[in-house]
Formats: sequence, C-alpha cells, structure tokens
Amino acid sequence: MPTLYFQLMHGDGPGTDLFMVQRTGVIWLFFSLCEGAAFARAERWPSLVAAVGLLRIMDVPADIVYLFTANSLTTLGAASLTTAPIFNGVVGILLLSAWRNRSRPVGSPPS
Repeated sequence: MPTLYFQLMHGDGPGTDLFMVQRTGVIWLFFSLCEGAAFARAERWPSLVAAVGLLRIMDVPADIVYLFTANSLTTLGAASLTTAPIFNGVVGILLLSAWRNRSRPVGSPPS
C-alpha cells in the first residue's frame, strides 16, 4: 500500500518519489519475513535473532537520513522518523544481547 504510506508520511506536498516507497516496501516485506522466522524458530536457529537485531540496527542510520533528506513530511511522518531510530537501536541491541547470552544459565553473569 505505497500510496497510503506516502499520504500518511508526506501528505499532499512534494516528497519522496512513489517508486522509492514501493522499493522500500519490498525491503520491509523481507524484514517482516525475517522477524517472523526468528520468532517461530528462535530456539532452532538462534542466528535469526541476531540477524533481526542487525537489521534493526541497520535501520537506525537509514531512518535518520530519511528524516533529514525528505522533501516534505507530515507531523506523523516526522514523529515516526524521530522515534524509529531510538526504538530500532534499543530493540536491536536487546536482540543481539539475547542472542549472545542464549546459552548462559539464568542469573549467571555475562562472560
């Protein structure tokens, strides 16, 4: 639904070309598939948890660049792009930490 996304994030003013929103949508679909696989198979393939953590951290600079280079943003768009890097950074670090400490018994100090 690239048109709806474009309307919510950019409104009626000049903004990102629609083809870039469509391209990003495909990336988000891949990201969603990775998150679903990590959720469903975390114990069998713990490396998926690390991959999702890294993908979230990768989004931090991407969202910051988007925030400062978009031609027009709605209030919702600006708020989303301001909070998303913080959220993705924290979640990415937590996921990587959980992956790193996956075999450590509960209550024991990290190595």
